[in-house]
Amino acid sequence: MGLLEKLLREKYGPVLLGTKTEAVYVISCVMICGVGDSSYQGSTSNTQTYATLKHSVTLTLTLTPTSVARGGTYSVSGKLTDTTNSTNILSGMTISFITNSTLVTIPNTTTNATGYYQVTGLTAPNTAGHYSIQARYTGTPFYTQYTTSAKVLTVT
Repeated sequence: MGLLEKLLREKYGPVLLGTKTEAVYVISCVMICGVGDSSYQGSTSNTQTYATLKHSVTLTLTLTPTSVARGGTYSVSGKLTDTTNSTNILSGMTISFITNSTLVTIPNTTTNATGYYQVTGLTAPNTAGHYSIQARYTGTPFYTQYTTSAKVLTVT
């Protein structure tokens, strides 16, 4: 057991250093310098790096309806899920959208308290055609990024 771990155990109780767990956490590099006391010899700890593994996620996308008249309205919705630990709720995460046409624009949105998102009242282009839409979560230091497969909005 190194000096850092001894000091952390003394102050906080049992600790896990460099152990893979299901928790999402960040540990900064710590360097302790000291002259020591009656319990410990003075020393400088080696700088240690502890990395956490990003949790994997999945993202769903639903278009409602999938076929709409020119200028009609449609909505997009879906859910962002932590697949590493399903008890984690991914609320407040930004979801953006990728389309194959500048005629289709969908504003970014965020997931709600249960990980779902929805954008309603979207206006379909006035040009008939098939428009590809994908939802994208860009990830964070804790979670991987994810882009859905394309869904097609048919405008008639």
